[in-house]
Amino acid sequence: MALGSHLLKRYAVCLLADVSWDEVALTRGHDTKPIYRAGDGSEPVSFNVSHQAGLVVLVASASASPVKQQQNGDEEKEKKADLGVDIVCPSERRLRDRELIRSQGWSAFVDMHADVLCPDEVAVLHSMAGDEDRLLRYFYALWCLREAYVKMTGEALLAPWLPELEMRWFCPPEEQEGEEGGDGGRGRNLEIWFRGGRVVDVHVRLVDYMDEYMICTAVRGGDLHIGEYDVVDVRDVIAFAERSKGW
Repeated sequence: MALGSHLLKRYAVCLLADVSWDEVALTRGHDTKPIYRAGDGSEPVSFNVSHQAGLVVLVASASASPVKQQQNGDEEKEKKADLGVDIVCPSERRLRDRELIRSQGWSAFVDMHADVLCPDEVAVLHSMAGDEDRLLRYFYALWCLREAYVKMTGEALLAPWLPELEMRWFCPPEEQEGEEGGDGGRGRNLEIWFRGGRVVDVHVRLVDYMDEYMICTAVRGGDLHIGEYDVVDVRDVIAFAERSKGW
């Protein structure tokens, strides 16, 4: 999976920055996330990647006004997109999670993760009723939403402010449309709240893929909006690299 992630990052930079395979040298930014920095110090492509259960997902943005590294080491962040993506494979962990719920109960399962959730989210999960699979779908959706947002900020799941981040009206993709009300806010648009204020400058999308995965993308920066995913086979990426190198 690590190799697939590395190949996909190089492939995206080649396409979006219009450079050859050999010109792509990835490094790490101040927040330790992988970045591509061109020879002039600019960052013409922003990206974030996630992988699980055989699938690698990458979100990327090409900047018309590349971000340049300043002499004092600071970056012109207002011109750079902040991107986060996360993938969850419910089928990979559902059996294990079902066993935990059956042996210890739904509330105990929720409490196992309470330290990285908002107290109000924990309360919503506690109040939910239904079969195990539906409850877990809500939990996986919330986890994916939060992880993508946190990755967008450049922080980790150990960030001290995690309890102050709230995903209101969260629900799995199949329940994002419907009548008002329902457990977890079915029929309501997702709202992101942080430290008591609503976050309005972040675009978030949660989707199902191949009936096996949930993918969440979070984007902050200018007028950027989330586009559609392109499906790429690793063999096509390798063939692209070989052509770029003239093999």
